[in-house]
Amino acid sequence: MMYQQIKQLEADGIPLSQIIYVNFEDERLLEMTAEDLNLILEIGLEISES
Repeated sequence: MMYQQIKQLEADGIPLSQIIYVNFEDERLLEMTAEDLNLILEIGLEISES
């Protein structure tokens, strides 16, 4: 479902560099805090501005 949403955003003219996707089912995220997830968002925003 998320991939469909990403494809729709792309079709609407949003470049992939502006889309951040986090798979919350990934076991590597189990120990992450809200602060860690916020850091991921901040890094994604920095990268997309380049």
